[in-house]
Amino acid sequence: MFGNARIIRFAALSLALLTVAASAETFTVDLDLSGYPNIQFDIGRRFLSIQSVTFTCNGTMLAGLDYRGQPFSGQVVLWLRANPGYKIAEGPLAGQSTYPAAEPFTGQSSFRSVANATWGFLLDGTGDGWFDIEPSLFVPEQQPLQLPSAAIGSAALIIEATPAPTPIIYVDDDAPTPGDGQSWQTAYKYLQDALMMAAPPAEIRVAQGAYKPDLFALSDRPNLGRYETFHLINGVALRGGYAGPGEPDPNARDIRLYESILSADLAGNDEGPSDADWEKAVFTPMYHWQILDDLIRRGTRGDNAYTVVTAEGVDPTAVLDGFTITAGHADGTDGPWDGPQANGAGIYNRNADPTILNCTFLRNTTCGYDIPTHGAGMFNSGSRPLLRHCAFLQNVTWGANGLARGGAVFDINSAPTFTDCILHGNVADGYDSDYYGGAVYDRDSNSTFTRCLLLRNCSEAAAVVINDSRPAFFNCTFAGNPVAISCEWWFWPQAGPSSLQAINCIFADGAISNDGGCWDGIQVAYSDVAGAWPGVGNIDADPCFVKPGYWYDNETPEWPNDDFWVEGGDYHLKSQAGRWDAAAQSWVIDDVTSPCIDAGDPLSPVGHEPFPNGGCINMGAYGGTPEASKSYFGGPSCETIVAGDINGDCKVDLSDFALLSLHWLDTSQ
Repeated sequence: MFGNARIIRFAALSLALLTVAASAETFTVDLDLSGYPNIQFDIGRRFLSIQSVTFTCNGTMLAGLDYRGQPFSGQVVLWLRANPGYKIAEGPLAGQSTYPAAEPFTGQSSFRSVANATWGFLLDGTGDGWFDIEPSLFVPEQQPLQLPSAAIGSAALIIEATPAPTPIIYVDDDAPTPGDGQSWQTAYKYLQDALMMAAPPAEIRVAQGAYKPDLFALSDRPNLGRYETFHLINGVALRGGYAGPGEPDPNARDIRLYESILSADLAGNDEGPSDADWEKAVFTPMYHWQILDDLIRRGTRGDNAYTVVTAEGVDPTAVLDGFTITAGHADGTDGPWDGPQANGAGIYNRNADPTILNCTFLRNTTCGYDIPTHGAGMFNSGSRPLLRHCAFLQNVTWGANGLARGGAVFDINSAPTFTDCILHGNVADGYDSDYYGGAVYDRDSNSTFTRCLLLRNCSEAAAVVINDSRPAFFNCTFAGNPVAISCEWWFWPQAGPSSLQAINCIFADGAISNDGGCWDGIQVAYSDVAGAWPGVGNIDADPCFVKPGYWYDNETPEWPNDDFWVEGGDYHLKSQAGRWDAAAQSWVIDDVTSPCIDAGDPLSPVGHEPFPNGGCINMGAYGGTPEASKSYFGGPSCETIVAGDINGDCKVDLSDFALLSLHWLDTSQ
């Protein structure tokens, strides 16, 4: 095919995993040609982390070579193999299937005396696709590559992905049936219909209203009643909080103003405690048994769906964004101990890595009768969900002659990530049971919490209980929990050692308990720990919250069971230089300054903290954020920012030089 020729083959390039976004993405790999004609590359070793391109789209993929620096004469040969579903979209071979690995594809690849030339081809297909490319220089014997021996030439392999527009499906609970989902005017009435009709990639926009998993019109399949659930789908983004028809802009989105609710109250007959009684039940020990038992065992939740949302075998392209998930009631006795009938009433994740954004898991309940029950808000098994800006509020895991673990979240063999989340007022409780982890119970898991608030979560043990696990907490605030974190081990004879890391955190009430489980150590550093804890940078001081909750002894200090929690609600740190007032949406000045300001790890990035920020991150959940309280240096903040004034004290001195030296050549993000 090529006659007399020499082929200078580059080692097989490994290309970055490419996730198609809303706009084109480009990756470039530079190749050194200065050693011609004895060119040897070990690109595979240099770029081990980028071995292939994987994508899901209905768009196109461009792959090309761009030679820069020196004129040359020759051809480019791309050894190409790809998913058989993909065809060449442009050029003389347009419409043909891609070639196998053993056969080169050259297309229009000849260049002559061009300093900056680009050649490429387009692959077009649908569904999941992949391809590998191995580029080579094809140089005819009579026309060798014209590169001066002293020159340093280069080649760059450019990979560019341009996705097709993502189809949008519309859902409105006030719409007439059946609808086609193509616009707000013809929206589906039922969310289940949209999920059944969605072909990835797709975005489902859900208007304000309530949606139940047992309602659908476009399928004649049997209704499964309490077993019905909303299933997340790879490549489908489920987004709530839209205004919908009837509003001036139906595409306006505000998840609080236009609340989209996924409810397991199938019959619409849920009754029981008022909001005040709910709070009394979860915030007052003496009322736990009475009110919660009435609600969970004798209430009207017995006909609710077991699990509101289910994610099984999905990846991060399965997105749940902007919903309130409520009223799930997992009290089933059939199925395995870790099945969805007694676990994960809010969301049940098995071997799943979904992306969950801006969601509230509210008052979901599980109940185990003579069996274990776990994770009323979320149950994770073999999963790595990513959560941002989510709240778990007043979820209850209730045991009856059994085990109750993880009022909000239960993890087993999992590694969830929580960022900017709130876990507040969750309970693991019951009677004739062992109940652990008011907020979280980790078994053989590696959870990560960043900038999270864990407030007044109640159980027999602690807010967070870890067993054979290795959680990490960064810039988290614990308050109102009888015990913040407990390391257990005896529960599972086969359990191995646990470890715990907490950096830049505030433990305002009930700190850390090690019941022998953290054999691999507890690392707490640059944290404010009530009652003190050994570790570099740790302090034991009043964090000076703006308006924290507190325990009231009900004027019976001799009887703690009737103590109750008086809700606060603002855990920003006071500052004489200024702190953010979320209610007023403005900066205010306090008469004291929290010792937690500028007290975090000096090597932690200050992130988006406003100036003056002392050049050092604050402790607690607002450290590193635009709502971080400002640094106070004994006087008014600078009106003018001086170049070189890193810490914001209105002068350039050795303190600034020390901060500069500490971070010299630091390229971390």
